[in-house]
Amino acid sequence: GFQPGIRESLHFGCVGSTREYFPGEKIDRDAFHALRQRVRLAIEPTIGDYRRFGWDQAVGSSGTIKAIARILQENGRGSRISAAGLRWLQDELLSLGSFRALARLPGLKADRVPVFPGGLAILSAIFDAFQLEEMRFSEGALREGALYDLLGRIHHEDSRELSVLGLQERFHSQRERNSQVWTRAEHLFASSCREWKLTDLHGAWLRWAALTHDIGLDIAHSGFHKHGEYIWRNADLAGFSNREQNLLALLVRMQRKKLLNIAQLQSMGVSMDDAPVLQRLAVLLRLAILLQRGAAELSLPELQILGQTLQLSFASGWQQKAPLLHADLDHERELLAPEFQLLF
Repeated sequence: GFQPGIRESLHFGCVGSTREYFPGEKIDRDAFHALRQRVRLAIEPTIGDYRRFGWDQAVGSSGTIKAIARILQENGRGSRISAAGLRWLQDELLSLGSFRALARLPGLKADRVPVFPGGLAILSAIFDAFQLEEMRFSEGALREGALYDLLGRIHHEDSRELSVLGLQERFHSQRERNSQVWTRAEHLFASSCREWKLTDLHGAWLRWAALTHDIGLDIAHSGFHKHGEYIWRNADLAGFSNREQNLLALLVRMQRKKLLNIAQLQSMGVSMDDAPVLQRLAVLLRLAILLQRGAAELSLPELQILGQTLQLSFASGWQQKAPLLHADLDHERELLAPEFQLLF
């Protein structure tokens, strides 16, 4: 399905590597081997995990691997990328010695020449590190993966849901309690979405934050909201864009303490369009957490919104039934000001 068994991402690309190791369009043997060695060292810490996990076949995708597969095929070196074929291609590259000469290599397109030496060195290092004998080429790459992910969302098989579930499991989230937080947040969201122009996507962000707002507790109780932010910001979460992860990280952080203002959010990489939305979702999340914690015996309050003013209306006598909630809301009013005015 959508769930990978094991994965790793290393910061090596054909563009940056070629520029760094082959300046002046010269292909130097020492530089080629230095790049291979650097990639091998970066891969080394992960090799043990992959060998224990095991694999049946190696598959590669995207530009460099596609180019290598085409070159080997057009030069009679087989329909798949082999270790022997890579050694032949490496010797050819080093014997040509320059980008200008490399352009004459059958099967290599002109637009791939300026980034090819770095890409070949990286793939060569990968073959050596994992002791691969053969690699198949896949036409599907990041673009197709994004479309596949979108198709999954259309058919309600959102890979982001699996990522959130993974966070809950990994960091021992209290699912029943968090589900109650989401029930309250959903109620508040329904009352505010028209006035605040919140969309279904914003509702999904609020839901994911509610379901994972406690994951930081698995690290420490002190400052758990910041631990949760760190986890959301740095975890490998399939289906989420960098923007979404940053927004969810900050939403989890903003569940307590003084509400961050627009300028602070922008300094943390949030766009001018997203900052007001993030603030409003944070207010709803904070209120939902307070209502779950201190008002189990009360019916959900009605919420009315006018601009940045929120009015919570409870049943008569609620202060006597939930005095701690009353104290929490009184304190929350101070934490939300001056960005929002809370009335109850």
